Amino acid sequence: YLGRLDNQVKLRGFRIELGEIESVLLKQPGINEAVALLKSVNTVTQLCAYIAGDIDQLNAETLRAALSQQLPDYAVPSAFVILPTLPKLASGKLNKQALPEPEQRLKTHTAPSTELEIQLVTIWQDVLGVADIGIDDNFFGLGGHSLLAMRLVSECQRRLNIVLPLAQLLAHPNIAELAASLNSHAKPSLIVPLNAHKSFATPLFCFHPAGGHVFAYQTLARELATQRPVYGLAYTHLNPAISLTTLADDYAVAINLQQPQGHLCLLGWSLGGALALLTAKALEHMGRTVRFIALIDSFVPGFDDDNVEQTSELIHAFAKEISGADCLPEFTDAEQLAAWLQTNHPTWVMC
Repeated sequence: YLGRLDNQVKLRGFRIELGEIESVLLKQPGINEAVALLKSVNTVTQLCAYIAGDIDQLNAETLRAALSQQLPDYAVPSAFVILPTLPKLASGKLNKQALPEPEQRLKTHTAPSTELEIQLVTIWQDVLGVADIGIDDNFFGLGGHSLLAMRLVSECQRRLNIVLPLAQLLAHPNIAELAASLNSHAKPSLIVPLNAHKSFATPLFCFHPAGGHVFAYQTLARELATQRPVYGLAYTHLNPAISLTTLADDYAVAINLQQPQGHLCLLGWSLGGALALLTAKALEHMGRTVRFIALIDSFVPGFDDDNVEQTSELIHAFAKEISGADCLPEFTDAEQLAAWLQTNHPTWVMC
């Protein structure tokens, strides 16, 4: 989509085409008019969509889900305001000044009923800059993103003295579920569902990078939502000195419980690539078959490249590590390694 330059805005470092959002909205059933714009809500700039159409037929959550399938996360509006008609000036142009604030959206909320829910609602309001929040509202649906999620974790620690792993927020993105999870004192799950796909298709397990969270895979998960389930392996340990091998063993057990039968597909970016590799080995020792593994901008776990004098030595070490073979041909460049992998390990992918 190539829109007018004066219809482009920038939000959180992303350049957004407002016309593209409006075009996608107008393709949804029941919508007669649509406008997308940035609006300051409680000092926080939000991307908002104003829609004119059948109020009884249109639903903000349904629209958000539809747009999430066609637009990147940062281009999905934080708020949807559904109106019978959009306000116009005498000239027929949109009267932006007459548009209601997003808090006035037509939606009923379930109010908090416990002390913890009330405290969490207050924190969410401050972090998101949204006044009207119910316990069933999705943090990410209200405009939450990775930076705000980390701020939320920090505020929970500061105000409530609660340690909230990001994985727990991803697994329980509304206040009702999150409060119940915190009250149960249950250990956060290592595996976080990243899309809602439910089928017998082989799932893809994505391993966290050094930051410990799996936000980086959300766009990929959305793109694969119609094809296969995507899960994230998120860091939940409180001990920062835990070894990669121990982590991989824990992740192998978790994956085996989540997917006890069938082949497995693994993917890891940066540190996640090393974890995917080590976890694949642990799974194979458990008798599981790893059908596919992709390492994206990763490294060889346990290998100190400061001691490598030649590129060929590093390539050979990498090949030995991922294949488990003792006798390998000499590789002088990455292209030779890639060719050898394609022949001997066609299910492996290097990026």
